[in-house]
Amino acid sequence: MKKLFLLLFVLFFPFEIINLLYKNAEYFFGDNDVSRFKNVPYDIQIANSGNSLGEQMDYSNHPELNAFKFSLLMQPINYDFHILEQYIDHFAKDSIFVIVLSYGEVDGILNGDIFKLIKGRYYQFLKSNYIEEYSIFDKIRYCAIPVVYSEFPFFKIKQRFLSESENMADEKSAGIKKTQSFSFLEKRFEQENFIHAFNTTYPRQKQSGIEYNKNYVLKMVQLCNEHNIHPIVVTPPLPGRSVEILKKSDYFDAFEILKSTVLEECKKREMEINWLDFNRSEEYTSHEEWFKDPVHLKDEYCAEYTDKIISAVRELGFLQTQEEDIAF
Repeated sequence: MKKLFLLLFVLFFPFEIINLLYKNAEYFFGDNDVSRFKNVPYDIQIANSGNSLGEQMDYSNHPELNAFKFSLLMQPINYDFHILEQYIDHFAKDSIFVIVLSYGEVDGILNGDIFKLIKGRYYQFLKSNYIEEYSIFDKIRYCAIPVVYSEFPFFKIKQRFLSESENMADEKSAGIKKTQSFSFLEKRFEQENFIHAFNTTYPRQKQSGIEYNKNYVLKMVQLCNEHNIHPIVVTPPLPGRSVEILKKSDYFDAFEILKSTVLEECKKREMEINWLDFNRSEEYTSHEEWFKDPVHLKDEYCAEYTDKIISAVRELGFLQTQEEDIAF
């Protein structure tokens, strides 16, 4: 019996170590890092949803605010809503929820095959009733033995333990070389390809996509209204060339339809909503050097962008300090 126990221990212990290392690498590091959701604060004053465009919110200039990011890379809008549902009681009264709506979520819906690759992260922190098509099998798969279903577990583990400074140095070096080698036409070609790739991630569904995204925006707005939270929809800025490329399609027509139908429905249902649209803001379209790619701001401009959002929110009469309340 002792020999059997020892054999099982010898077999199981290394497997469990590898399994834990893989789980840490897959769900608590890098693109799928959900560790922040393990300690979501209470009395949140401002928070945001969104995908990578929500991730570029940077509240570092506002230590006076209890802020939190509920965004994750490639997060679909339906999970923006489910996350808000789970953590709605973590918001302070008269707080702000920023619904970051990327241009892929105007009439596009996240590619189902891509969602399958990231679905496991939601099992790490969401309750079962907030996970669509929840199954106990998937719970075991993603939380208990994720390494069994991984194609490249050791690669993931290796990535996790690579020196962060080496990664940053390599990326910086590669970025400098890449930028220096681009001509205007190559830059334009890259931009068009990037937007094509983004549209592959969020395939455009035309009217059905508009209806789908509208419904989830309205669900979030209604939930906020029911809990004394002020919803602010933000459509992030784009560089000038990206705007020109999108003008060739009917993207901005679809955007105006989505925006107008959401605002009309809110008015009809007497729900509070505000919309800050940076999509075609000349301040950003005229400064392509502020962007690290055709969609995302460089890290050093994210805090300033967030400052503009908070300033606009305060101009609406929200997030006032005690002194401002007295003056007001």
